[in-house]
Amino acid sequence: MIHVDVVVPDVDETYEFCCDETMSVSVLIRQMQICVEKAEDIRNLFFTETPWLFCKERETDLNPEGSLLENGVTNGMTLLLL
Repeated sequence: MIHVDVVVPDVDETYEFCCDETMSVSVLIRQMQICVEKAEDIRNLFFTETPWLFCKERETDLNPEGSLLENGVTNGMTLLLL
């Protein structure tokens, strides 16, 4: 498991997630989206766009088909859910 902070500018909040490092980023994005929507009591947080993850430390978008490990994400990094 990898612990990351996920910043969601659309709701101006940061969330702490414990993620399966082998799961595809696309699946993690969907799980994060559901968690944020529940936490903020909103629906369709990203209904007009395809959300993606950006790694602040590596200054790069994560490949949605790869895992966190394959994208070089390690414990304590900050990701932006955009």
